Amino acid sequence: MFAALFGRKPPPPNKKQAKRKTTESINVIREAITKLEKRENFLIKKIDILTKKVQAKVKKKNKKGALVCLKTKKMLEKQVETIMGKKLNLETQIMALEEAVMNVEVVDAMREGGTALTNQMNHINIEDVDEMRDDFVEAQDRNEEINTALANPMGGVDLDDDDLLAELNELEDLNAAEELMDLPVINTNNVVQPMNVTENTSAPQVISPAPQQQIIEDDDEKELMALMT
Repeated sequence: MFAALFGRKPPPPNKKQAKRKTTESINVIREAITKLEKRENFLIKKIDILTKKVQAKVKKKNKKGALVCLKTKKMLEKQVETIMGKKLNLETQIMALEEAVMNVEVVDAMREGGTALTNQMNHINIEDVDEMRDDFVEAQDRNEEINTALANPMGGVDLDDDDLLAELNELEDLNAAEELMDLPVINTNNVVQPMNVTENTSAPQVISPAPQQQIIEDDDEKELMALMT
């Protein structure tokens, strides 16, 4: 009472009271919309009746009576349009109030989340995080050094890759030479001699190898044929 007399503003309601007040306001607005819809339906019915009356008076050639009914019909249609505008405004208010309630809930949720995040971050020291990260990097470096040391050859033997490759190439060349030596000998002794034009022009002279040599060469040919099959 004294606050009202001295012009002091009353304290703002708490969140629960504000939400309840908003809900009550929305219900009041919806009741008003319901009343407007009833009035609108009533006027639409009267408009339909007046439309039929106008048509009937026009058929009876009652121009004056038709004109009065038509004016009344237009006035009722104007009231229907006004009611539709009022309903639209009330629906807009309901949407604004519902959105305001939702915004309050969203802000409360965000505030709660921010508080929880702050409480969690209070348990974390950025210096401890940096120190832990440095220790981890150092441990990784030491582990890499250990892996490198364990992978190096033991016993003091220093092996050069170039020397090993050179020795491997020599072994490959030696192996290839041995494989060539193991190949069978092909008979190339049956050579056709050139014709002697002055002595005999009828047939070429063929020099036959010695009998023992011929037997050896025949065996070589058989062995070669066996390898080829």
